[in-house]
Amino acid sequence: MFLQIPNQCRADQPKQGWLANLVASRTRPTKTFTLTTRRPDLPPEPSRTFRHPIIFARELKAEMEVKDLNQTAPAERMGVTRARISQWLTLLQLPRDLIADVESLGDNWTRRLVTERRLRGIMSSD
Repeated sequence: MFLQIPNQCRADQPKQGWLANLVASRTRPTKTFTLTTRRPDLPPEPSRTFRHPIIFARELKAEMEVKDLNQTAPAERMGVTRARISQWLTLLQLPRDLIADVESLGDNWTRRLVTERRLRGIMSSD
């Protein structure tokens, strides 16, 4: 639960709010408040975009084929493990009609509509 607590300031100062996070403790009957300041000098947080897992896997595979790379080079460039590269590439083993349906949703979503976990669950149920 978040509480908005206004900061008392003069008229010539910019308004600055406090964000209080109410956290209930599981072990103690008390509640803990954590106060953080929203700093006006920092830019606002950028909105997240989510890559489509199938489209990302296709781009990765195409890059690996064009540059004749194994899984190690892209893994080092992206800062992930070779196993993670393998997980992305494994998504391309889904049935073609399912891939076409999922790809029709597009890329760069503001929220996740299809997750890798859900797609891997479909693969394991087949």
